[in-house]
Amino acid sequence: KPLGPNRTKLTIVCRIDLNDSGEGGDGGAIPMWIYVKTIGITGLQSVLGMRHHLTLDLNAKEKRREEEAGQQGIQSKSS
Repeated sequence: KPLGPNRTKLTIVCRIDLNDSGEGGDGGAIPMWIYVKTIGITGLQSVLGMRHHLTLDLNAKEKRREEEAGQQGIQSKSS
């Protein structure tokens, strides 16, 4: 959702399944009480990890843009 010329609101929807099936279709063996007690921490870690990687990607894109702009400036000065 655009918020302005340089800002966008991002909504992340994810499903964390600690009781996922294993290899060969075997069911998971995590009791529901562990799932309920850890979902807040697990969800927070997941979202923080995604935020970190989004920030890394954004910084890398900005660095590439700056390098490209610098190279274009060098080329135009040498012409």
